Amino acid sequence: MFPNLESNSLAKSFVLDSLELTLKIACGSSRNKVSFTGKLLEAKQALKHCVVHTTIARKLNYFSEEQEEESRNRLMELTKMIGALIGSLKENRYQSHHKYDEKNKNLANNNT
Repeated sequence: MFPNLESNSLAKSFVLDSLELTLKIACGSSRNKVSFTGKLLEAKQALKHCVVHTTIARKLNYFSEEQEEESRNRLMELTKMIGALIGSLKENRYQSHHKYDEKNKNLANNNT
């Protein structure tokens, strides 16, 4: 992989973005849906940085073609999973608001 991990700035950036990705997900998971969604969007940004690091690593011959492909495939899979989770959170939030609106509408109709 990366030569001399401690002094290689590309390797350090890759590791830091990987850590940021996991920390954003962990931190966001303990919050409400809106905050969690925001943290997941930030995690997706860190994933995009990792994709760029992968491309640069290949161009610098730190990664073989197979390693680059494997890294990209795993990163894209994570991107899809985070995207699906964001979609699910947004859908659940919409459904919750819709149910709340319907309940209040029914209460208002029953009181008139």
